[in-house]
Amino acid sequence: MPRAELPLELWLEVFLHLSHDSLRHIALVNRRFANFSRPLRFATLLIHPYAIDIAEPVDSPIRLTPNAALMENVIARLDFFTGSDLAPFVRKCVLQAWPVFGVSYSCPWNRTQVQKTSPYVVLDVLLPRLAGGCFPHLRHLQLLDLVLEWRHLTQLPELETFDVRDVVIVDDPETCPAHLIHTFIVRSFSFATWNPMSPPRTNLSTWLQFMKPGTLHSLSATCQIASLDMVYPCVVTLTLKLYSSPTLRQMTDTLNCFPSAQQVLIRWAGPRNDVPSPETHLTLPLLRQLELRYQCRSLLPLFLGNAGASSHLTHLRISQFSLEDFIDATAGRCAMTIKVLELQLSFAIHTLDIPYARLRTVFDAFPALESVDLHIICTIEDMPSPDFNPLAFDFFRDLALSARLPSQLKNLALRWLFSYESEPSDPAAGYEERDSNDSDTGSSNSEESELALTQPHVPHNAGLVDLRRVREKLAERCSVLEDTFIDGQTFTYWWQGGPAREEFIEDPEHDSAFEAAMYELRGRWRAVTMVNAETDQ
Repeated sequence: MPRAELPLELWLEVFLHLSHDSLRHIALVNRRFANFSRPLRFATLLIHPYAIDIAEPVDSPIRLTPNAALMENVIARLDFFTGSDLAPFVRKCVLQAWPVFGVSYSCPWNRTQVQKTSPYVVLDVLLPRLAGGCFPHLRHLQLLDLVLEWRHLTQLPELETFDVRDVVIVDDPETCPAHLIHTFIVRSFSFATWNPMSPPRTNLSTWLQFMKPGTLHSLSATCQIASLDMVYPCVVTLTLKLYSSPTLRQMTDTLNCFPSAQQVLIRWAGPRNDVPSPETHLTLPLLRQLELRYQCRSLLPLFLGNAGASSHLTHLRISQFSLEDFIDATAGRCAMTIKVLELQLSFAIHTLDIPYARLRTVFDAFPALESVDLHIICTIEDMPSPDFNPLAFDFFRDLALSARLPSQLKNLALRWLFSYESEPSDPAAGYEERDSNDSDTGSSNSEESELALTQPHVPHNAGLVDLRRVREKLAERCSVLEDTFIDGQTFTYWWQGGPAREEFIEDPEHDSAFEAAMYELRGRWRAVTMVNAETDQ
């Protein structure tokens, strides 16, 4: 097909791979390209209505209006975008205040209290156009670092996504007009306030009271915990990143406001040893995917074996946990529905006191697993050199010998990231042979000897033969095993269902070429894993 006959949609797909600056520069020298790329070049309208002097206190920001010439330019830009030729291309509008630190005599911004000029001149021109449908395909609105009044919220259009970051409403919360409550139609709402000292009128509940509960399907909030007085029955995707330390009761009360949530991510710095009270109940009957980050030790047990919160939970991701906290939180639990488990755990050990028996219990609460990705960040406090680190291979061998992993397991990934804090003078001082009594696997000594390293004096340097034998032993129990990935930091092994799809790289001398090859192999494994995850969902 001749180039001229390609439909505009295909050209736009190509142009999407160019940066905005590249689009603008090419459009200046090629009229045809300029016409073709208009839907991309004018898809976002960015307006700076005023500035905020960031040297002033957070609870009383000084709004600075632009001087007359600059204000005329801003309004002229609005008129340009509002024209019939460009307005249909606008999909997103970004309103952001300029951050100004102090004000000099040469600054193009004027202090409101000196000029006696309303700081909202630009907003008073723009917002009626948004609400009046001047941009018929506008779907996304982003407010950044603004100071607003209640009246501005009456002029917001129906949106697909609404993003609010560090926005302050200066009016008294008690004066909020009744006609604003639960009327704003938005499908996805993102809220963030990064300053813990922000005034209460900027919190999440202030903004959620404007949303029409039946239209909100996705919520992402980075803020302090907020008491919500409304149930949002259609929210399917929920992200809460909390920098305060709410109690477990406050946390569950907030989660219960979203009974239809299917995908939940929580980053919570809650009390470490908070114990649920008899009144603490969690009800998320449709939850399918859960991700917990940071100090969620007291929250995790509420999702395991709880019919009201985990009857449909199949995917669990844990990150920024200590290994001890995770094992303690899952002890005695049984999560029968979880099929996919992704863990990022950290711990510190001495090589003469490696808790193999405790490490083996990490999967005990999950008898129905089909896919495991365990990423351990391990600090070794007395290891002289990575050349004498037995952990990566020994843990893999322990899993093969034990009955800890379920028989239906299809994918197994064990990834280690080691750091070393000391360096004894004797290079072999940090390693001793494993005591055969430190095994609760129930297997015979002959089985353990059968899977011993072929190079026992360099225990980290598990060769291809060693790893293959362990993987074959594991496959005897896990007969449907399809993918095994072991990353010991100084060696990487990947098996994908047959001898022809088996790869092994070792880097005993820390050679840059080997490191590049290992990096490339890890990248390919991640890419395949992501594709498989998307297919499963």
